[in-house]
Amino acid sequence: TKVTLEGEGLADIDRVLFDGLPASFEPSPSDASMLEVTTPAHTAGSVDVEVVRNGIETRHQNGFTYEAPLEIWGYTPARGAIAGGTYVEVRGRGFAGEIGVELDGESSRKVRRIDRNNLYFYTPPHEPGSAPLTVEARGETARAPYPYEYFEPASRYGGASGGSVRGSINVTVLARGGGPISDAFVMLSTRADTSQSGMTNQRGQITLSGPDVRGPQTITAVAKGYTSTTLREVDAENITLFLRKKDPNQSDGGGGGGSDRDPPPYGVIEGDVTAPGKARDPDGNVGFEAAMVRTTRESRTSRSPIEPGDQSVVLGTGGYRLRSRIGNVAVVALCGDYDESTDTFTPKFMGVKRYLQVAEGESYEVDLACDIPLDQTLDVKIANPIFAPDGPNINRAEVYWNFGFAGVFPSPTTGRDVGSIVEVPRQPALDGPLSDVTMTIVGGSFTGEGSPSSQTTVEDVEDISGPVALHPLVDVPEPIQPMPGEQLRDRELRFQVAGPKEPAFYSIYLLNEEGRRFWHYLMPGHENVVELPRFPDLSHLPEDKRPNPVARGRAFVLILGADAPGVTYNQWSYRDLSLSEWRGYAMTRWGFRISDNSSPNPE
Repeated sequence: TKVTLEGEGLADIDRVLFDGLPASFEPSPSDASMLEVTTPAHTAGSVDVEVVRNGIETRHQNGFTYEAPLEIWGYTPARGAIAGGTYVEVRGRGFAGEIGVELDGESSRKVRRIDRNNLYFYTPPHEPGSAPLTVEARGETARAPYPYEYFEPASRYGGASGGSVRGSINVTVLARGGGPISDAFVMLSTRADTSQSGMTNQRGQITLSGPDVRGPQTITAVAKGYTSTTLREVDAENITLFLRKKDPNQSDGGGGGGSDRDPPPYGVIEGDVTAPGKARDPDGNVGFEAAMVRTTRESRTSRSPIEPGDQSVVLGTGGYRLRSRIGNVAVVALCGDYDESTDTFTPKFMGVKRYLQVAEGESYEVDLACDIPLDQTLDVKIANPIFAPDGPNINRAEVYWNFGFAGVFPSPTTGRDVGSIVEVPRQPALDGPLSDVTMTIVGGSFTGEGSPSSQTTVEDVEDISGPVALHPLVDVPEPIQPMPGEQLRDRELRFQVAGPKEPAFYSIYLLNEEGRRFWHYLMPGHENVVELPRFPDLSHLPEDKRPNPVARGRAFVLILGADAPGVTYNQWSYRDLSLSEWRGYAMTRWGFRISDNSSPNPE
């Protein structure tokens, strides 16, 4: 490199040294005040410059800086979400002076040099796909050896996905129904002074990123007019949250809506029911034959919106007529005695017609003979039964008959007992026409028909000749703070569990006094504190965008402890939050009060 030295007495110079290495030069005239030299090769960095004449040395400390040619060796991470805002560190050389970074021609935000070999920047938004990375400095441009990859982080079914958190969390906020929620406020941590927060873009997305964003994070999303959601200590880089509309007159998808709906499609099934004979009451009470005809449900947890009609109940033998859901069904008749004085029906036989395909608006004639005795008793063993002064206080077992792709039929009888063995009477033998039918058993410890309770499910039971053991029950959460009726303090709800069975996770709902949810809170099964976040000052937001997430006055908490084998807290979808997907769960509910303080952080 040609360098001009300026000064006095630069004539008749003997040597010019750069960090002790000689530079080449042409002798200058005796009156020269400038000397042009050619620098020797040297590594990048500042060096001393020495001039020697007649044994006299003059040194200019750090007088010359060697600049390395601009190069990019690599960078990490090499991929990020399309919302932009991902923190990226670049390694190379020649990072000096004013520096710019571009991805596919788009200038990056907040470029900072760490030293001559390292810098960081935050990515601009971009569509999914590859984006060449370039760095500009001192009039030079360097291109990275490989492109940066933008990806879509949203999950169709919501939840947590991707790898562990290593510098970024990509959050997508959608309305329940799929539409994006723009201007939702998203924050990490539960502290109001968190540095990681912001508003979602038009796609309902935001990336929160930085060198300190690593490992499990607590994420909260709130939006004007929507319920709020908090995920506590989740270690997944991609989070997709579904928020519900608070307005009960609007649909979850945000497109208005209403209560008027077309009636569900159905077909009609009719025919005769015959029974083996009338059962006589030895005490002489009035009793007579009766039959109740129904079709199978699609699943154990589904409820048909179609009323079967009054003619689906037959007093004595005779004809019946019922409305049925469409699709593949089995038609089941339960025949037995009806005691008019107590208004109770005791089934003793059943009849079944299987493999019936029902189409909308069509009618089918099906005669049923109640010739299958309901004379078996199923013994269900409750493992780890739970009893407490405020409940649970009774063990209960329910049975469902599985007819394969034709659906499920609930047994007409339920077993109850304070002991660990619960008897469920009036079951059919699983042979003959029912040889391929299995049973699903739902049992546990309950408080009447409500909470607190804990239940579990065993499916595909083929042999009922001996007791059927259930899975151990998840212990029931008991309130500690606030106690029922007390006021919320320190924005914390605490509960305790004493049993050996820990849930996979807790799904917790906060509800207002009308019973409408305003907050959904998810946390690992080993936690027992619900810590609501404190929000920063949001008064700068327009009124139509300023969230007000916390209800005031009377409120309720519903805690569900999920026994969900196969579900990992750091990798789940909203389908995994459905009760029908769990093997069992514990449930408790209690009321408390929230201060009427108008602050977004009431105690």
